[in-house]
Amino acid sequence: MKTLSKCLLYTVVGLTIGAFFTALSMTTYRSYYDNPQINGVLWHQWEDTLQNNTYVWQQSQPVDITEVTFVVMASSVNIQRHISQRLTWMRHVPHIYAFSDADTTYTMTLPELVGKTTWLDAQHRQLRGMQWLLQQNTPLTRWYVLVDDDTWVHVPMLLTFLGLLQHNKSLISGYRHKSGVFNGGAGIVLSQRAFQRIASALYTPQCPIEVTNDNTVSHCAERLGAFTFIHSTLFSFYPSWITAADDFIDKVSVHPVKDAILMKELTREIKKHFQ
Repeated sequence: MKTLSKCLLYTVVGLTIGAFFTALSMTTYRSYYDNPQINGVLWHQWEDTLQNNTYVWQQSQPVDITEVTFVVMASSVNIQRHISQRLTWMRHVPHIYAFSDADTTYTMTLPELVGKTTWLDAQHRQLRGMQWLLQQNTPLTRWYVLVDDDTWVHVPMLLTFLGLLQHNKSLISGYRHKSGVFNGGAGIVLSQRAFQRIASALYTPQCPIEVTNDNTVSHCAERLGAFTFIHSTLFSFYPSWITAADDFIDKVSVHPVKDAILMKELTREIKKHFQ
């Protein structure tokens, strides 16, 4: 009995000490790095060293921004994230459709989405939005880019990247996992033909919902067949550190960026080099 009591005592003491040091290490980590957001990108200033745009591929004929439509997974709970996008990198983007659980100045909702605020509910916003865009006969653009409300996009780099691709094919691009799924937060690029084919097939036996929006879109394309899949590390997600321009200036996207100041700073640095 005494042995059992001692074991329990040692276990409690051990767990208490472990919890203490875990909390201490986390506090030290956050205070040391002055993290502006939890589980996001860490921002630090750097010296302005880049003098030219030699990293932009000369063989590309950049797409005009009017040929790109952004379809955003937005939320009434985190509406400030999308507002930050609108005020920064989206400022001169003409075609933006942000689907949410509620209508606001910056977002829209649909009967199937209204009032549905859970993470699982959110997975339907872009998918229902794609169907709505197709049904409304909105003017088609050459490219459609699916992004989250905490995705930052380097618009000049995106337009340059798109200039390397063939818009008249059923084509999907972005960061593709080994599983074959394109990461939705990093952004999924769809050609016009790919957008039309996928949007038409969603919520059918051929393209059922598979929990997440990116799983659904990726597997739908695989089932439909005759798609071109292009993986690119230019689409980045969950980066742990940004200390210099080279860490992001040659990227198409960065995700997640939950902090409004960071969203603004990234866009401001881009403007220095793309005038």
